[in-house]
Amino acid sequence: MSLYCEGDNVYLRNVQVSDINLIVTWKNDPFVQKMALYPDVAVCAEDEMQSIKRALETDNELYVIVVVKETDQPIGYIRVNFWEGQPGCAWLRFALGERGKGYGKDAITCVIEHLFEEGFHRIDAEVYAFNTICLSLLTSLGFVKEGVKREAFFDGEKYTDIVVLGLLRSDFRYRSLKDGGVKRLGGTWKGVTITDEDIKESRKELLKILDSHAAENNKNKRNKK
Repeated sequence: MSLYCEGDNVYLRNVQVSDINLIVTWKNDPFVQKMALYPDVAVCAEDEMQSIKRALETDNELYVIVVVKETDQPIGYIRVNFWEGQPGCAWLRFALGERGKGYGKDAITCVIEHLFEEGFHRIDAEVYAFNTICLSLLTSLGFVKEGVKREAFFDGEKYTDIVVLGLLRSDFRYRSLKDGGVKRLGGTWKGVTITDEDIKESRKELLKILDSHAAENNKNKRNKK
């Protein structure tokens, strides 16, 4: 899948073969290695070349570079893999620099909007429990903490929990309406008029989903007794 879109302060473009050295540098950065889920060890140009070629030649992945508009400086990447056998489901992962400036939220929002406009139903993400910055970023975008894989990764010294998060299209739509109806149109951000009726309908949709989950949980509890 290809993508070009603009946020407030960044734009996203498809990865290119010429990005290899930059990506290898990012992936071998000690901070990125520490925060990356199941990190690569000593990433080399040859391995990354294969990774980029797969992304460019197949339709089951989105691989984009995040660039700051003002300086035209690449600051990281976002990758999305599409689950085989599960239509409409995707897995989000990313590595972004220039932290604390809002670039990450800007860029990931672009990707989320694009995926849901393309008809995707759900986006998954997994984060180490100690990565509070990433957890805060994703939950601010509407991701819901759905569970914890206890002590699921060994970093060479100790075991670490992995937090499992998910975002449904209906969750994000409701959040967008509630926050004033800001959505991306034609690759840029534009305000649209949202009526009280729109918000009511979105709230009804969300409540139905929550009621359905509650009923399913109650059913499972009864079956366990």
